[in-house]
Amino acid sequence: MMKNDKMFDESIDDISRESDQVQMVNSKYFYDIADEIKSNRDYIPFKYLLINNTYDIVDYEDNELLEEKFNLKKNVLSLSSEYKYSQEKTVNQFNNLIYEYTLLKWEPLFENDYFPYLELAGIYQREKQFSRGIFNILDFFQSEIYCDEIIFEQFKFYMELFLRRSVLNLTEEQLLLVQNYEKNRENYKKPEIPIANKIFGDGFEVYLITDEKYKFNQVLVNLLIKTFNCRYHKFKEYIEFNVNLADCEILYFKYMAYSNLGFISRKMDSDSEFREYYFNAIKNKNDNGNFLQEDFDRISEYE
Repeated sequence: MMKNDKMFDESIDDISRESDQVQMVNSKYFYDIADEIKSNRDYIPFKYLLINNTYDIVDYEDNELLEEKFNLKKNVLSLSSEYKYSQEKTVNQFNNLIYEYTLLKWEPLFENDYFPYLELAGIYQREKQFSRGIFNILDFFQSEIYCDEIIFEQFKFYMELFLRRSVLNLTEEQLLLVQNYEKNRENYKKPEIPIANKIFGDGFEVYLITDEKYKFNQVLVNLLIKTFNCRYHKFKEYIEFNVNLADCEILYFKYMAYSNLGFISRKMDSDSEFREYYFNAIKNKNDNGNFLQEDFDRISEYE
């Protein structure tokens, strides 16, 4: 056989293999992989990734204050969860939930804490209250409360999403408010009592986690938010993101990546377009999937 014939046969084999692959790439294909990953004995659900390990506990001089703030946080999170899973949601229930979170903005223990604003942003997104979501974030920017870069990215994500889905446009004054916050964020007010997102409880005691663990937790949460950033509109970017996320060592994110690919393959109107984006993403894989790999490896070593 001549060399050119051999090369031709190999290229035909490649096309044939890819064609077979294309035929089986559908939502079931991805969901089956996700289920297999989830059944792995080393799989750790997201909520347990956030749970503190003993080396992360920090002593705090006033545990009574810490416990009081944790209980306030736990109370509103419980109300939010009850409303989210309620079979019969009412306007009064929703308004009461918003009222409880709004009270936290004026609660001395939550002074200069972004927690109620960020939680409200998530609620407004889920309930499709986009205009109210915009004003909530503008209130936060006007408050001049400090938040780190990761949290700021979350606020920006919500703002962009709300603006895209509402009929409101920001005025020049409101745009300036956003720009000023981004420019001056590092100089804004920090709480005297630790932020709510650093306070956890295990049913027996309330404890404060280290800055290192707090940042790690925020990266985990931010990854979840990123997966929704282009879920419904930017199909190509969403597929690329999840193809890279599938490389993550933490099984939860690997599972989530395949679940998301299954969702988007079912959501898109065009099977052929999805497959084109998917195979191009595989061929052009870059470093976007390497999310704080050392931290993930370290944390996944703990039972």
